[in-house]
Amino acid sequence: LRGINGWTGDMAAVPSEASRGKVAKLVGAPNGQKSASQTVTVNSPLDTTYMLSGWARANSADLIEEGEEVAEVDEVKRPRKFGLKALLTYSDNSTEEKFISFNPDNVNWQYVSLAIVPNPADPTVTLNTITVSAVYDYNVNVMYFDDISLTVEPAQTYEYDENGNLEATTNADGNTSMMDYAQNGTDL
Repeated sequence: LRGINGWTGDMAAVPSEASRGKVAKLVGAPNGQKSASQTVTVNSPLDTTYMLSGWARANSADLIEEGEEVAEVDEVKRPRKFGLKALLTYSDNSTEEKFISFNPDNVNWQYVSLAIVPNPADPTVTLNTITVSAVYDYNVNVMYFDDISLTVEPAQTYEYDENGNLEATTNADGNTSMMDYAQNGTDL
């Protein structure tokens, strides 16, 4: 998903953004939804796990969750978003949405990642496509984004010890692989 080729939506390319090189941007619209998307055909079984990740920066307004009430005006505001979204489309045309927010209080480049484990209502379907989007809905100023990545994850769960060392991984079939370390911390 690197670069802007294949992306559609409200974004524009920015020739140079400090140390990141060429990035894309979305100009905020307080009364509208702004996003850039790319659809990836996967045609995979439900036991395949994916990882969505990427970099962004923005001078975002505070995020408002869908349905959150704003006491001073006693009205429900539209959901303000600054993040990455994955829309999973299954073989029966049903969909499932996964979303991860960037921190709206951080104006510097930041990284997020989200494990995507398909969970459709009908367990007999397959996953056809994943539409990945950089989202800047009902927001102000400009969002810059870069290095959006969707990868197949080899395991569904990871276990770590108190030192942060990987102890075990478990795949979708329930098979567990254990890790051993030498006394110097080197993985055997």
